[in-house]
Amino acid sequence: MPTTLKISTNHKITAFTSTAISISGKVAEGKILDNHSHSVYPTGKVVSFATVVFQNKVDKKLADVGERLKRLREDLSIAEEQCLHFDELANDARIRALVSETPSAERQHRDAARHADTMLQHKVRLRTQIQHLEQQQDRLLDQYYSDV
Repeated sequence: MPTTLKISTNHKITAFTSTAISISGKVAEGKILDNHSHSVYPTGKVVSFATVVFQNKVDKKLADVGERLKRLREDLSIAEEQCLHFDELANDARIRALVSETPSAERQHRDAARHADTMLQHKVRLRTQIQHLEQQQDRLLDQYYSDV
């Protein structure tokens, strides 16, 4: 639903985006303004230029966090597949070590188990990083919507 903004003729519209209209002047939506730049959001809320700049910074941080989350989730899915593969290799090596009872089979089992443990630790680190980024994203969203 389009929002109609009434501005008297002596006020200059300096920018128009899908989220806000920046104006310079004294009256917007019936609110008294000083001579500094302000933005009027579709809700009719008037905010200062500093608030808009802050929100733009938060927007950029949110986009960055979103991209990092996307990459980490892709990495996690790959790590989960690799973890399953290394677990299978470690189990096969364990069975071979039990059956053959040779030092080389035991060494192969230890190596395979070490690789599986390393991949499991990597997967846990990825999950922790994702959890921290999701918390950071929640904080940024709270900041963004507390100022709009």
